[in-house]
Amino acid sequence: MPMLSTDYAHSMQLSPEWLNQADHLHLGIHIHSEGLMIGLFEVHSKQPIWLMDAPHLSHNIAQTLQQGQWVQPFFRKVSISFSAESWTVIPQSFFQPDQLSAWIEETSNSQLGYQNLQQESNVLIHRHSKDIEHIAALYPQAQVNCAIKMWLQLNTTLAHTNVLSAWIEADKLCIELIQNHQRILLNQFEAKSVEDVLYFISATLQQNTTSSDTEIVLMGQD
Repeated sequence: MPMLSTDYAHSMQLSPEWLNQADHLHLGIHIHSEGLMIGLFEVHSKQPIWLMDAPHLSHNIAQTLQQGQWVQPFFRKVSISFSAESWTVIPQSFFQPDQLSAWIEETSNSQLGYQNLQQESNVLIHRHSKDIEHIAALYPQAQVNCAIKMWLQLNTTLAHTNVLSAWIEADKLCIELIQNHQRILLNQFEAKSVEDVLYFISATLQQNTTSSDTEIVLMGQD
């Protein structure tokens, strides 16, 4: 059973117990607009052994990680995921690396990026906080991915026949509908309540005449 941190959750201080084992552990960090989540995993079994949630830490994350000694030890593996402020998916044939702003508006506090979707001829373009680059720079060995990319790769058209998948996080609801191994809908909505989430999921099911065997998968927070 993984342990949820209580002694160190407030101060964000890495426990000496895990500090001494860092070269045998996988450090996972997820950053979203409302906070930070950290997990430690056994490298070989891939099982979580320690979890921490700091839901109200949304500023100075890089500094907090340094002060908490999360940077000093060399972890065997580091994975960083982040939630995008905005995103879209386009066909590879339309993609040009120097034309990202044609698809998503740039802002002064954010940065545009892109990632290829595996097993697809599509590209994910996203806008994210500039802090992501500062945090990633603390871990040269890290694998850095937009969380939406990871979500989409879990729900490929090859793996699913009929499924509605919903990712819920920080007042955002992302819906992907797959029917007969084809992506019918992929969109993001503002969802500030449970009622909003139910409304958009129900509307998607009704407007696309889904079958009774359509699976509904919920992921994310809250």
